[in-house]
Amino acid sequence: ESVLSCRKCRLSRFEVVIRSGNIDDDALLVLSTNRRSVELNIRGIELDPEDACTENYELIPSTYRLFNEATRALIPDLCHFVSAIFAEFDALRNEDKCLLIRNYHRCFLVIDSKLRLIRRFKQGAIYRQLPTYTTYFSLDSLDQFFRDCPDQSNVKAATDMITECFLKHVPVTERHFEQIKPTDDEYMALIGLAFWSVENLELSDDTLLLAARYRTEIIAELMAQYRSTIGHEKAATRIGQLLCLLQDLRRAEMSLNADGEMFRMLGAYDDDTVTYMLQV
Repeated sequence: ESVLSCRKCRLSRFEVVIRSGNIDDDALLVLSTNRRSVELNIRGIELDPEDACTENYELIPSTYRLFNEATRALIPDLCHFVSAIFAEFDALRNEDKCLLIRNYHRCFLVIDSKLRLIRRFKQGAIYRQLPTYTTYFSLDSLDQFFRDCPDQSNVKAATDMITECFLKHVPVTERHFEQIKPTDDEYMALIGLAFWSVENLELSDDTLLLAARYRTEIIAELMAQYRSTIGHEKAATRIGQLLCLLQDLRRAEMSLNADGEMFRMLGAYDDDTVTYMLQV
């Protein structure tokens, strides 16, 4: 049986993961505890609350296990986050909610990673990404990523592949972000637009209409802000740049999905690899 034939099975398993967010308000508020606290707990680290709030902890190279567990913990929190900013999300049918979150999570991580790197290191960290809240990817750390993956027999091949993937996508994305230099407000707009970027998704008509409405509202808010600062003509150019950046991220994501299938065939990913289950 081919890897691709397991697609429906892994989507069914993903529904189990995402349904863990559909619980009462009190439990959801535990689930909403900062990603940082969850990940530090996974690493066995207890911080003074003040140190945690001021980001006074060490970022370490990401590994398969840390990335997998952090992503698993992220999904219900991401559902809660989306629900808090887009009230209609809760009323959507479960199939649409699952598909929207699956389509969103990786793009969210890239945008969120870049914003947090800039805030933490002021000018950002060139060719470094934060795949989770407390770990990082860099070219000189990738040889550690698969050291705790399920199957060690093809670690060398998997490491070579993830290095090639990093070199193919990260410098291009970095250059695009550096050329545009989004403001904090524009990062927030990108986070919203990325969620409702639903091209080629099999969603209900109601959800497609909602997506179109929110995209229009977000762009209209940007236009109103730009008209009072940079003027109408430059506003159209600026929005075009942001949308092009978003499309570049989506194209990279499609390539990463193909890489995920290769990691699965090498044994580096298995049925418990959440990021693989999330692929659209």
